[in-house]
Amino acid sequence: MNNIKKAYIFALAAIFFWSTVGVAFKIALRHLDFVQLLFFSSLVALFCFIVIAAVEKKLKDLLTVK
Repeated sequence: MNNIKKAYIFALAAIFFWSTVGVAFKIALRHLDFVQLLFFSSLVALFCFIVIAAVEKKLKDLLTVK
């Protein structure tokens, strides 16, 4: 896959996720306090970050201090 096609795919994915986050947060705020929502969204972000680091085999870099 060439770089232009990858760029379009990543741009469309970013647009999709940015457009759905607002709706998801508005629905979630009906059921959760904003502090709870912030906590859960931070946990999901941390989980995604760790998964991406694991896939790229960079987990040990997260634990080392330079």
